[in-house]
Amino acid sequence: MGKHFFAAILLATSFSFAATTNSEKYSAFNEEGAARKAFVLSQNAKVNARLEKSPNREKIEVHLRTRVKADKLIKRIRLADGARIVAVDKGLHLAQEVAYLPKEGDPQVLFSTFDIAKNNKFKISNLYINPAKSKLGISVNPDGSKDDSFLYIIDLATKKMDVMKHFYHGRSIFWKSDTEVIFKDISTEGSTLIKSLKIVADAAPVVETLYTHYDLETSTSASLFISSQLRDHIIILSRDRAPIEMSGLSGCMVEGEYNGKIYCTKRQYQNGQTYSDLMSFTLDDTQLRLERSIPGNLTLTYLGETFFAYVDQSGFQKMVYHIDFATNQTNRLAVPDYVSVTNFYETENQGELEISFVGDLNSKDLIWKPGTNNLVFDDANFKKEMLEDATLSLQVDFIFVKSFDGTPVPVRIVYEKATRPSKAPVLMEAYGGFDSSGYLDPGLESMAVEFIRRGGVYVGPGIRGGNEFGKGWHESGIKKNKIKTYEDLASVAKYLIDSGISEKSKIAIAGTSNGGLTVAATGLLFPQYFGLVMATNGVLDLMSKQQLDQRFNGWASDYGDPRNPEDAENLLKISPLEQVARAENGPAFVIFNGRKDTRVNPAHSIKFAKAADDLKAAGKNVNVELYSINNAGHGMVSPDNDYIGIRAGSYFWTQLFDQFGMSF
Repeated sequence: MGKHFFAAILLATSFSFAATTNSEKYSAFNEEGAARKAFVLSQNAKVNARLEKSPNREKIEVHLRTRVKADKLIKRIRLADGARIVAVDKGLHLAQEVAYLPKEGDPQVLFSTFDIAKNNKFKISNLYINPAKSKLGISVNPDGSKDDSFLYIIDLATKKMDVMKHFYHGRSIFWKSDTEVIFKDISTEGSTLIKSLKIVADAAPVVETLYTHYDLETSTSASLFISSQLRDHIIILSRDRAPIEMSGLSGCMVEGEYNGKIYCTKRQYQNGQTYSDLMSFTLDDTQLRLERSIPGNLTLTYLGETFFAYVDQSGFQKMVYHIDFATNQTNRLAVPDYVSVTNFYETENQGELEISFVGDLNSKDLIWKPGTNNLVFDDANFKKEMLEDATLSLQVDFIFVKSFDGTPVPVRIVYEKATRPSKAPVLMEAYGGFDSSGYLDPGLESMAVEFIRRGGVYVGPGIRGGNEFGKGWHESGIKKNKIKTYEDLASVAKYLIDSGISEKSKIAIAGTSNGGLTVAATGLLFPQYFGLVMATNGVLDLMSKQQLDQRFNGWASDYGDPRNPEDAENLLKISPLEQVARAENGPAFVIFNGRKDTRVNPAHSIKFAKAADDLKAAGKNVNVELYSINNAGHGMVSPDNDYIGIRAGSYFWTQLFDQFGMSF
């Protein structure tokens, strides 16, 4: 164990409670007010002035605009009479539209986001049609949010809206009948409600609460499953019968229906190993039956007509499995480590499975016949197809780097094959929490490829707190062990420096949400390894997390509860807002947020930036920049078809290129 590990221990043991935390000191910025607004606008003005002088900003923004595709198809629904409903994105600054396309005759626009708000403040996320295919539900996300939605309902016979708008939360709704919609609503802070919206002829719609403290998990063609957060049972709502309550399904993911059975999977842990149970039941006989136990970490699943397929992933090692229900035979297919499986499709030929693979430059679909297992990778040619294009060839290395306590950490390193990186600019992205896999999987966005094309190196570590190696890997990076997550990330940066791949001033770490916390905390605790920290919508005030983000529960499972003295002591040691003074003489910090974020309160970013600004005013050498985008939510939206996303992407990549003195 090196000096860096002992430095972390010293930090932990030398800590004593402050009389007033920064969380309390800057609590006036918890809510929007004149002082907070003025501070944000002043920070944005400084950033905009700098961006105007950047040699890269305009070129990067133009490049992002070239990715915009007009008339991009979002969703298509076929009706029984041969007509279709389509949702399309018309392009940058233009509307998203839902249109009715009759079998014969002219199309008719049913819905347009341009009629609601300009500048793409609203985005269509999905379409839902009722059983009779007479009413269409349109789910719209406001202000770049991934969490909040408005539901519009259109009568397809009259082409008029039955329901102008209703707020709900979640990625799906359920038509229980032709005139009743079930949805999840968390618009009231601290509570989750399952509601019913009934469409009544010639009258206002009726909205009523069905259940409290339930989550809308998923739906099949016949049933809606509502799993309890508090108790070990679910509610099943089907179209033709009264609600059914079942026990034993807490934590299950419903996969779908086949041959009258409803299938679900539930992750289990035994002797430090991860596996999943594949279970089934029927609506007539709700006795839960175990079909089989599946070892491994299921990251992608698909229930076909006669089979169940899934990807088992441990770190960067992946295997596709296929279970044939008729023969009970299991087939498996090894996946090369330089590609990921993104989708399964059932072909028209029974028993065939079409698998979508993605690499860092290209994607490819291949047909697998599990009966003969005749999908064979010509590894050299397949790798070339996935990692090369006309102007660039990539090299992907998978290695293990020892963390400060000796634990091997899996790392993916991507660079241009023609070069051997030496003191090169590095972008390292990280998440490190909530049992979620990190950045080991292939699949780079186009700007990351442009970064590599100009000599940059992309690094994706699988740090503790995630689920790269099962429950033990996750639990070794939570609560009092959370420092291990940050040690892992710092140890990867140290390796890049020691091996000569890069140097401190050329290493940038970036993360969003919990990832924003991960990179901010790591940059503060281990400033000797980083030149730039880019935290987007990060949770930077751990002491007020529950107060600021009451609508979202579950944070304490990884970090603890600040109301608990032991947890509070741990949180004070790692909370970026409390450790902001460590930014002195450290890396540059870019704090980036969406001002309409409903998942992580913008106050997290603003309070951190304000505390840093006060340190700078007091003469400390602190380099922290805040950029807050209006009408942007937690996801900042995709830059390929949205103005908000282009602004966000342009700022992020301009900052990175400018910091490293690179030319776009």
